[in-house]
Order: sequence, then structure tokens, then C-alpha cells
Amino acid sequence: MSFVISVLRSNYGIIAGDTQLNKDNEKFELTGMKVVPVSDNMVIGFTGLYLEAIAAIKEFTEKEVNSNFIIAVNDLKKSFQNNCPDGNAIIVKNQNGSIKYAVLDGKKNWNFSMFDINSNNTEIKLLLPPDVKEDFCKPFFLSPFTIKKQAVDCIKAVSKVSGSVNDMVYGVEIKNGVIYQFTDGIDIMDIDYKHNKISDFSII
Repeated sequence: MSFVISVLRSNYGIIAGDTQLNKDNEKFELTGMKVVPVSDNMVIGFTGLYLEAIAAIKEFTEKEVNSNFIIAVNDLKKSFQNNCPDGNAIIVKNQNGSIKYAVLDGKKNWNFSMFDINSNNTEIKLLLPPDVKEDFCKPFFLSPFTIKKQAVDCIKAVSKVSGSVNDMVYGVEIKNGVIYQFTDGIDIMDIDYKHNKISDFSII
């Protein structure tokens, strides 16, 4: 199922999730990301059926991603409708130094809600596995100064109580108009499937 966290402010964002894990006797053929940079200013996070969601993202990026955010979100909706029967997704765009996002609901035919972030707000969006409630994550987000670490700590804690989340994390940080990658518990070189349009990289 997976778990994706988005912590978003008007000019800053973290989007992170557990990785699709394949080590030793795991059943998955690929180790891959649940958070996917699709351009130098746009990121998608998803939960649900992994290979089907990756097929949707591949279809979405086969043509140039539209710079108009509403059109891009509608294109992504169609790609998920064509490939993925269930799940959720969030698409985040850094546009001229400000962040906007949309959340897509697979249970509602991938219909979506769009949001602009007020400069004074911090918005936390959780794409949760069915065996974890939102209240479980609230205690992790207490400070505006260590958001990346708090997101990683939350994913690791959820991995201990959920049967569908693991403790290896890949994410991106949007800072000063630039998208940076980060990992925890796994090296980027160990991820088999990547759809990277960005190159900056750091390990927590």
C-alpha cells in the first residue's frame, strides 16, 4: 500500500515515502520510489499498486509535462484512470517560488482537489495505509525547523505498526525554488526503478 507524507509551506516543501523494497526474499521484482520527480519543478507521490502507478506516471511523462498546473493534473488523472484501479496520489509544483498541489483519490475515479498555500500556513497531507490513522502521525510534527527529519521519523514509526510500509525512505525537499533528493536507510544507487529529472542528492 505504502505511505507518503507531504509537508508544504508557501515556499518550502517535503514529499517523502517508503520505498518499494526488494532485498533477500522480498516478493517485489523492483526496488523503487513512491515519490517521483517528473520535472525540475514537479513531484508526484503515490500509494496503492506499485507497478500500475508507475505505468501511469510513465504514460504521464511520455509527452512533455504541461507547464499549466491544471492541465498537468488533469493529464495525470487520465493516466491513473487508464492504468491504476485504486490508490491515492499527490502532485506538487514549485511555480515561481511558490508551491501549489493537488490530491487525487483513486476511490473516486481519481478526481482531485487543488490547493494554493497561504504564506502563513504549513499543510500536512498524509497518504496513509489503511491500518494507520492520521492521529498517529500528529506528534511527529512539532517544529517548523526540522521538517525533513520529522517526516523520516514518522515513516519509520509507521513502518513498525503497519504491515504495508517499510523503513527505507526516499524523498525530495523543495527549497529556494530547487528540488533536492534525500534518502534514509537506502542508497539511491540501490533503487532499481528511478524516474529522476533532478540530480542534486543528499543522504540524511
